[in-house]
Amino acid sequence: MTGVQTPIFIRVDNRDRNNIDGRKSCARNISIENVAAVSDSLITSSITAVAGYKLENVKIKNCIFDILGGAPESANGNKISDPKKAYPENRMFGKLLPAYGFFVRNAENVELSNVQLITHGAPEFRHAVFAENSGLLIENCAVQKPAGSAPAFKFENSRARFGGYNIELDPPRIK
Repeated sequence: MTGVQTPIFIRVDNRDRNNIDGRKSCARNISIENVAAVSDSLITSSITAVAGYKLENVKIKNCIFDILGGAPESANGNKISDPKKAYPENRMFGKLLPAYGFFVRNAENVELSNVQLITHGAPEFRHAVFAENSGLLIENCAVQKPAGSAPAFKFENSRARFGGYNIELDPPRIK
């Protein structure tokens, strides 16, 4: 993919308005593999669900995401509301999430395996991955170190397991 705004957008919310038996919407067992994407916007890929809805078993494997950089360091402190009634689309959380690679919220068993997260265009100060109320496995990934003092990974009320990762200052670019 080239020239995309947001390579990955997964969202679970109240799409079950006509459900007569009371079950809530859910998404599970999602697998995205072998994708190379060059993004031309600052809008982050996201894997999210409204609290109380199930989003689980999401695997992103063997992927390279080359993302437009240039968000200011202040974006790391952005508090992201959960617009429950908004139409699900990549701008629903705003244009500056606190991560350049992935924003994960209310998702369980999210696996990033053999994923590269790199930026181009300008220095990027945001975290590579920001997770909130989630469970992640990060395995054999390479991420570009944010400019400034922000850590590459930030977890709030989340569990993360690492099966190896590499934080690179100047990783290779997609050709």
